[in-house]
Amino acid sequence: MVKVVVDSSVVIKWFVTEPLSHEAQRVLDEYKEGTITLRA
Repeated sequence: MVKVVVDSSVVIKWFVTEPLSHEAQRVLDEYKEGTITLRA
């Protein structure tokens, strides 16, 4: 399983539409699907 390190700027993009929010949402979707593990 792939481990992805996220910081607060990525998490904010899950709630606020900003540049690159689409990519941040893809990270969240992959986490929900179980294909990646998130680290902070």
